[in-house]
Amino acid sequence: MTHNQLSSRIDAFRRSERRILSLGLAVLFALPLGLVTSHLFSLGWPDLIPNRLFSVLIWVWLLGLPTCVFIFLWRALKRHGLLCPHCHHSLANKYPRVLTEGTCSWCGRSVVDVSA
Repeated sequence: MTHNQLSSRIDAFRRSERRILSLGLAVLFALPLGLVTSHLFSLGWPDLIPNRLFSVLIWVWLLGLPTCVFIFLWRALKRHGLLCPHCHHSLANKYPRVLTEGTCSWCGRSVVDVSA
């Protein structure tokens, strides 16, 4: 891959990353807002769910959502071809170094085609 291809792939990944993180934050804050609203405007809705079950649901939500965001980000990295072909680490983490030196920031091996 050339420097221009790598730069355009990183730009495309950054756009995908912003969309994924924005959606993740929106979903993260939608549930508490919905719970507060339903608690205030519905007559005793939280009382219908036992406290332990409610706690488990909240923990599953708070741990599951970041896991889903991580999985979507990893899939975006793979889709845009931004994993080092040698060590399979992300090339987007320290992309200024990758763009200037043409090497992976983890293993130090070349990821940019020098002949192009």
